[in-house]
Amino acid sequence: MILVASAPPGVAVIPFTSLLAGNSILSLFATFGAYLSSIFIMPGLILLLTGAEVFPMSKLILTLIELIFLPIVFSRFLLFKDFYKSIISWKGAIINWGFFVVFFTVIGLNQKTFLEQPNILIKISLIAFTTTFLGFILLNIILKKMGINQKDRTSMILLGTIKNSGFAAAIALTLFDETTSIPGAIISAIYALYMIWLGGKHQIE
Repeated sequence: MILVASAPPGVAVIPFTSLLAGNSILSLFATFGAYLSSIFIMPGLILLLTGAEVFPMSKLILTLIELIFLPIVFSRFLLFKDFYKSIISWKGAIINWGFFVVFFTVIGLNQKTFLEQPNILIKISLIAFTTTFLGFILLNIILKKMGINQKDRTSMILLGTIKNSGFAAAIALTLFDETTSIPGAIISAIYALYMIWLGGKHQIE
């Protein structure tokens, strides 16, 4: 759970900001800044909250390069001579298969845990539900009372309730054992329901 908590916002924040008429500039820069700061926040929280004396910083940096920097560079190449237009119709399938590979791996490695300890599944699902659906309601109430306008409030709510759980699961598999990746996989399933719910809204009131 610490890995999910210290993970940056999910990339879904940006398209949902546009869908819900939020502040796209705020969401874009906040997400970018969160990914950069995760290099320091993630190991710091793990050392602080777990009592660990050491952290594989070199492996984390290498993993962040592989999961964040290289995809960004690759995306720039796709824009070269409008090459992306030839694969734009495959975008959804590529994203779905990417999620499938990560979560199929996580669930497969933890099959025994899921079957023998369903209480873990229930507890993490409740936490995920609280931080998404209830978090949405509470943040909206608090930010309204603070006088935050609708566009900025929408971006802040999305940034506060959508974490990159797939990123957290991948980091867990790379740096630790397979059991640490369980929260990321379960929370991603709850996020799917949350995003379907968000997709039914046209604007956050």
